[in-house]
Amino acid sequence: FDAANNSIILYMMEGEDHRLYLGTDGSGLFVLDRDKIMPLPMPSASPSDQRIAYLSKGLHHEIYIVTAGSRVWKYADNRVTALILPHLIHCITGILPDAEGGYYITGCEGCYYYSPDGKTTRILDAYCNNLLYISRDSMLVSALNGLYLIGGPRTSRRINFPGVDTCTFMSLRHLGKFYLLATANRGFI
Repeated sequence: FDAANNSIILYMMEGEDHRLYLGTDGSGLFVLDRDKIMPLPMPSASPSDQRIAYLSKGLHHEIYIVTAGSRVWKYADNRVTALILPHLIHCITGILPDAEGGYYITGCEGCYYYSPDGKTTRILDAYCNNLLYISRDSMLVSALNGLYLIGGPRTSRRINFPGVDTCTFMSLRHLGKFYLLATANRGFI
C-alpha cells in the first residue's frame, strides 16, 4: 500500500469477514487483512471504476461496490462481478439488497426499488445519498430535503424532528443500539 498513491480513501467498511475494505479515489479497492493491505482488482480498468464511492454489506457476506462512474459491482467468493441494473437509474450513490432478491438504490434522481422481476419503482424524487437498514424491512434514507423512513418499495415517511430538515447527511451508521447521523452542516446527530 503506497500512501503517496492511495492517500485519499473515500469509503471504509468492515466486512463480515472482519477485514477492512478501503475504497480509494483513483486506485481502486484495497482490503486490510490483519497486518497486510492488498489490492482487490476490479475487472474494469476504466479510471472511473477505480474511484470507489460507496461500499455496502450484502445479506450473504457479499459486498456491493459503487464506483464514480455509477457502476455497481458485487464482491463474493473472492470475485468482483458487474451488477446489471436498469438504465433508468443514473448517478448511483448507494445500494442495499433486500431479502427477496431486489435492491434499494439511491442516486441523484431519487431512491428506487429494483424488484427481482426487473421492475423499477421510484420511492423518493430528491437527491439521495445514504441508506441504512434499521430493521429487516425498514431503512433510513438521507435525501437533499431531509431524512426518510422507508418501509418497503412503496412507503416512505419524512422524519421530522428539530434540525433534521436543514441537515445535509454525509453518513448513516449503527453505533451499538444507536444510530449515528453525520452531517455536513450540524455535526453528529
